[in-house]
Amino acid sequence: MPFGIDDPVIGYATFAVIKLGGYNLAAFYLKYRYPKSTIHPVFSGLTRTVLGMVFGALLLLVINSINLAALSIFYLLLVP
Repeated sequence: MPFGIDDPVIGYATFAVIKLGGYNLAAFYLKYRYPKSTIHPVFSGLTRTVLGMVFGALLLLVINSINLAALSIFYLLLVP
């Protein structure tokens, strides 16, 4: 878990907040570089975070349900 947190819920929430912060920073930078965009940077950062967190959780659920709990398989399936 991030920062040595033992509670999985707090660890997952912490990871989501860090991910959201990074995506928002990137979105604000892109908005600065391409000012013609009409999408608010927070909306795009939030969308990317939610999609990534939901997809990652579902992927882990599927892997665990078919007894492929190997962490390496999980990481390989996350490769775009």
